[in-house]
Amino acid sequence: MNAVRLSLVSLSVAAFGSPAVADPSDAQAYIFSARSGWNSHEADAKADALSHAREHLAAYLRNLPSPVRSLPTDEQLWNEHVFSTLPVQREKFGTPINAEMYKVEIEVEITPEQLRKLRAEDRVRLLFRWGGVALAGMILAAAFFRLDDWAKGYLTKSLAAGAVAILVLVAVAAWLI
Repeated sequence: MNAVRLSLVSLSVAAFGSPAVADPSDAQAYIFSARSGWNSHEADAKADALSHAREHLAAYLRNLPSPVRSLPTDEQLWNEHVFSTLPVQREKFGTPINAEMYKVEIEVEITPEQLRKLRAEDRVRLLFRWGGVALAGMILAAAFFRLDDWAKGYLTKSLAAGAVAILVLVAVAAWLI
């Protein structure tokens, strides 16, 4: 049995090159830093750094071999993904601003486990989205047959065209959301 298994593995390696890895991004954590611009309040600087981190994370997830559309919320990003915050930079600006300004730099880490969690959320959203389209199709079919029976066949073509148009609109809306 083991010999058969080994020969199948070696056959697949010989046929396709190196053994396939599910996703190269799963091999290690992805770490990046995000920096805010100068802000008049420390909280605004933190929010600005988080928005820059969110944009960078969205670009990274979109460019993976199997793209991920789900993003963590700002609270999840701060609590689960930010692993270090560098000291806040404070600087006193003179005329014409004449205020103390703040800049925040954070370091964000996406571990393979967190990436798998985002992919799972993506799959669930996809399931609900297209499940909703399927449910809308079934409701439209039931409504079509009910209305066709009520109209005694006089409006069959018009009802069918309307049902198809509504189903297409629902599918397009699900695709764009």
